[in-house]
Order: sequence, then C-alpha cells, then structure tokens
Amino acid sequence: IAVAEALSASTPVLITHPVNISPEIAADRAGLVEADTLPGIVNLLRQWLALDPQALEAMAVNARRCYEHRYSVETFGKAFYKMAAELARVS
Repeated sequence: IAVAEALSASTPVLITHPVNISPEIAADRAGLVEADTLPGIVNLLRQWLALDPQALEAMAVNARRCYEHRYSVETFGKAFYKMAAELARVS
C-alpha cells in the first residue's frame, strides 16, 4: 500500500524484484527496480542519485500515471465490478 500511496503523490519509488508490483513499476518507468540484495540496493541508490532533474520529473509524472492506470480506487472499482459480473454469469 505504501508504494501505491507514493505513486498517487507523484513520488517515484525504489523497490526490489520480490515486490509483486515491481514489473509494473519498471514497465511504467514509475521508479527504479533492482534485486533484493545489498549490491541491488546500492545500485538503486546510485541510480537515484545520478538522475538529473528532467529524469526525476519524468519519473514523477510516470508515477502518477501508473497509480491512475493501475491502483486508483476507480481502477479497482471497475475491476471489481467486472469480476463480480463475470462471477454472476458463471453461477
């Protein structure tokens, strides 16, 4: 939930591969993703510190878009409604 909250505030995230939403974060360019190891964490921090202001701003925009597309209340509501409708048809 903390990752979704950060994305909703246009805050890029730094996460590791075991986090179940890391593929979406990487695909949407909403943050940085590395292995869940000491070298991976060091690499995350190095990458973050090396980003220029334009790259940080682009990542912030992507973070908000990622949230809106994948994790917003509206998105979850539509997905839940669709799932409930499909279950009702199957029953």
